[in-house]
Amino acid sequence: LGNTNAGLIDNLGGSLQFNGDLTNNAGGIITSRGPLRLMGGLTNDGNLSMGAGTNDVFGNITNNATGAVNVAGGSTTSFHGTMTNSGDVFVGFDSRATFFNAVSGAGSFSGTGVVEFTNGFSPGASPAIVSFGGDVQLTGTANLLIELGGLTAGTEFDQLAVAGDVTIGGVLDVTDLNGFVLSPGMAFDIITFGGSLTGAFSGVTNSTGLSGLLLNVSSDADSVNLLLDGLAGDLNLDGFVGIADLNIVLGSWNQNVSTGIWQLGDPSNDGFVGIADLNAVLGNWNAGTPPTEGQTNIPEPTTLGLSVLCSLVLLRRRNRGDMFNPTHHKATALLHT
Repeated sequence: LGNTNAGLIDNLGGSLQFNGDLTNNAGGIITSRGPLRLMGGLTNDGNLSMGAGTNDVFGNITNNATGAVNVAGGSTTSFHGTMTNSGDVFVGFDSRATFFNAVSGAGSFSGTGVVEFTNGFSPGASPAIVSFGGDVQLTGTANLLIELGGLTAGTEFDQLAVAGDVTIGGVLDVTDLNGFVLSPGMAFDIITFGGSLTGAFSGVTNSTGLSGLLLNVSSDADSVNLLLDGLAGDLNLDGFVGIADLNIVLGSWNQNVSTGIWQLGDPSNDGFVGIADLNAVLGNWNAGTPPTEGQTNIPEPTTLGLSVLCSLVLLRRRNRGDMFNPTHHKATALLHT
């Protein structure tokens, strides 16, 4: 059966258990100084406070926008269920909150205590900046999911804003969001901090669908940065430089495009598709690993499509500053295997 609290539930010691689901209404207060077992989970719109000493909370928690979860008074509290946090989790200066299961949501973590993640942490509500008033520790078993949907923190990509120290471990998992086109040269401050930085990610998982996109992590005095890169000439970011990349250049030849988007044919990052971009592909031809099973390396462009490339050179010399003007010459020939 379901349980609803709109008043005060105070566990002064021992174990407190709810066998059904529990809803803590706005204005409701639950305090516990011992193990709290939420067998059917907790939906919290009020206040849940864990008192002094070592405490364990079992069961899943949905902390809504008006909800507050408090760990204070020198408490060390372990949360064993999942938590979706849209409100606030307060961890006092002499206290620690450890999460042994997945945590998500755009809610804040106030207070100057320590917040430790040993499992998955997915910040934001696709996406958001999640703020921490104290220290953050990502242990070696943690998995931090960062969604990239643009270049602005909070509204377009996830960020952890930590006032104190940061300890990094575990895996960084990166994925795209809302169809945003990721391209080499982009950079994201995924964690900012006001204290010190310790540790490093043990690995980076590429969940963007772009197997050729390289995800590099670096840091400076106040941030952890994600830098995107790729194999030179691999315009479609599939990990191999070949016909598909050459066709991207030829398909956008002599056009102005959005600056620095490799998939539009502009690895030179000048906003124009021309000789510099063609050279980026030809100069690294056949590099990488063919993306499809059974595909073999493609001959050098000196033997494949030589007439097309020679025509490009001749037209470049003939037209100089008006190369491939659409009213005179249009590069429409695409190469195929």
